[in-house]
Amino acid sequence: MKQQQLLFINAVLAAFAGGIYAVDKIVLAGNLLLAAAVFLLAVSFCLICQGKKAAAGSIFLLFLVLGFVRCSQLDEIPATDVSGKIGETLRLQGTVAAQPQVRPGRDGENRLRYLVRAEQITQAENSQPASGLLYVYAKAGNGSVPAQTGDHLQVFGEVKALHGYQNPGRIDTVAAAKRQGISACLHAGKRGVRIERSEDCSFLRWVETVRAALLESLQRVMPAADAAAIFAMLFGGYEGIKPELLEAFTATGIVHILSVSGSHISLVAGTLAWLGRALRLRQAVTAVFVAMAIILYAIFAGCVPPVLRAAIMGLLSFMALVLGRTQDARRILSLVALGMLTLTPRLIYDISFQLSFAATAGLLYLSPPLRDKMKCLPDWLASNLAVTVGAQLSVIPFLAWYFNAVSLSSLAANLLAVPLVEYIIIVGLVAALLGLAVPFLQTLLFAICSLTLGFVYELTRLIAALPGGNVYLPTLNAAAVGFYYVSLGLFLAEGKRQRLGLAVRPYKKQIAAASLAALLVVFYIFLRAAPLRVHFIDVGQGDAALLITPHGRTVMIDTGGSRDSDFDVGLRVDLPYLRHYGVRHIDYLLLTHAHDDHAGGAAAILRQIPVEHVIIGREDRREYAKTMKLNLAAEPAVSFTPALPGQTFLLDGVRLAILHAGEAVGSGNEASSVIKVSYGEHSFLFTGDLTAGEEEKLLEEGADLSSSVLKVAHHGSKTSSTAAFFGERPPRMGRHFRRGR
Repeated sequence: MKQQQLLFINAVLAAFAGGIYAVDKIVLAGNLLLAAAVFLLAVSFCLICQGKKAAAGSIFLLFLVLGFVRCSQLDEIPATDVSGKIGETLRLQGTVAAQPQVRPGRDGENRLRYLVRAEQITQAENSQPASGLLYVYAKAGNGSVPAQTGDHLQVFGEVKALHGYQNPGRIDTVAAAKRQGISACLHAGKRGVRIERSEDCSFLRWVETVRAALLESLQRVMPAADAAAIFAMLFGGYEGIKPELLEAFTATGIVHILSVSGSHISLVAGTLAWLGRALRLRQAVTAVFVAMAIILYAIFAGCVPPVLRAAIMGLLSFMALVLGRTQDARRILSLVALGMLTLTPRLIYDISFQLSFAATAGLLYLSPPLRDKMKCLPDWLASNLAVTVGAQLSVIPFLAWYFNAVSLSSLAANLLAVPLVEYIIIVGLVAALLGLAVPFLQTLLFAICSLTLGFVYELTRLIAALPGGNVYLPTLNAAAVGFYYVSLGLFLAEGKRQRLGLAVRPYKKQIAAASLAALLVVFYIFLRAAPLRVHFIDVGQGDAALLITPHGRTVMIDTGGSRDSDFDVGLRVDLPYLRHYGVRHIDYLLLTHAHDDHAGGAAAILRQIPVEHVIIGREDRREYAKTMKLNLAAEPAVSFTPALPGQTFLLDGVRLAILHAGEAVGSGNEASSVIKVSYGEHSFLFTGDLTAGEEEKLLEEGADLSSSVLKVAHHGSKTSSTAAFFGERPPRMGRHFRRGR
């Protein structure tokens, strides 16, 4: 360890993370694991006492087992947990654990989401203790004040499982909630929520009161959207932010500024350290002052896990700098990560943890050698570029997995826009403190922040509009990620690269032969014709299917739609899915009918991805425009072609046939188009929300409905899928499935 401390710590961290990862892959008996841990601990102790190098290997195995044991232990759910009551209707009593979230509903009435710690449940007059966290959804009563942290709730309704979209390319919100101990949800019924106000004036409740008062002060000085943005810059969050500002920040790669992270902690610590030097304070006094400020800032930012992680890392790193131990920052990063994974093992799947750890590692490992390679540039420019490029390079595999994009414009945004945002943060925090003594100065400083925010918004929009600002990244598998990081390390570590070259020189011929073979395999994979791929996308209550032909041409049949006023399924579900599978162009978009759960997500796709042809049902195009919230006069590039029975389209040997296109006469489901996709011996039948009456018409017309796979009409509703409609296909389906076996 004296020679390779950092390598040893990182290897232990990797072993522990590997044990956590293995929990979902293999099943092992708990007693066997505990015995293995005790045995490895004894072996490691003996080898260390003997000074054997083999001790390192046994320690790595020990931490691998410990990671598995710790994660398995925390995955066990208590018998009293409220998740055991999923599907049951009951009365629940609990305590509000966090400030409620308020969102506008589709009917104009606000919706509340409480985070409640369950304490007791009552069914059929039988009460029993309960535990665990759950979401409680309720309507905001007219003029009523929502419950606050610490208040007691009584709510009646059905306990339900958490809902998320189980698609690759999206953050798993269900898993993220379960990592926080949230295991279920409950929608308050007609009885609503009964609130019992708590008189307990806890510190966290006082903090929430101060935060609410500060937000009100901002709203008195500036528009509500600006106030929400500045409040987010100070304390994190996205509620109430103007979508255009959020989009501009996202496009330029600086959206992280709206979430309290290590950059916020570093900014606060650096500013106060500079102030301490300016006032000629003793170093120890400055260190205590900065540590207290970081702790208070984390508390007022909500004490959520990402903030706490950033605060802990900031405190330890700052202390290392104060003590003159800058070389220990890398060790501190790994030890903090190990401690966090010990407390919450499944953090390895958390996007904020992944990005925070990778970005900080980039600053510590990549920025110094990058700065050395930029000696020809001015010092200030080289430092800024090294920090930005180092952080960006370190998170590219994660950006490829979650977002399939990297922002080249982030360099310009970090040089031009981020300093202004940091100015807003510092001035805003100063104004928040001055409000306690000098309200007039607070108002003046908030007004300056609002004007600066307007300039930042225009600047980021200009940067985002630059050509080539965003670059598409394909999703990387584990082998590609490993190759990327090894290549990056060798590129920056010149000395190690030279030693590696000397080590492999005797094997040049073997390496060349292996490289040629790998290249031929890659060429074969890319050039061979792939099979037809049909994806059924999870869009919740709705339909959406993606077809990718053997040579990569694409067809979408329906898109799903919005589940509420501020959640666009097209933007937040369909587009991430398409990008994950490399879809950057759509040949045909077929919408079976104009209902929201089939066509509502199309607008986001049309705005973000080139679509050659949009085929709609035999309904007024204005119905589709209304569903998609499109202004056809303002967006003349969007053109719709009505579907006609008998139409066929051929793409790479894949045949799409319109078997039926009805006219809307009642609910609109009658207008559902029926589409049959055929390729070789296989076929897929898409029926939209076809009604029983339209099914009968299809049978009378003698349409060929025999198919390998049926997308059941109207989500399995009793208004469709009659016995007669199924009656034509059992012989063919039986033969098909026998062949499949």
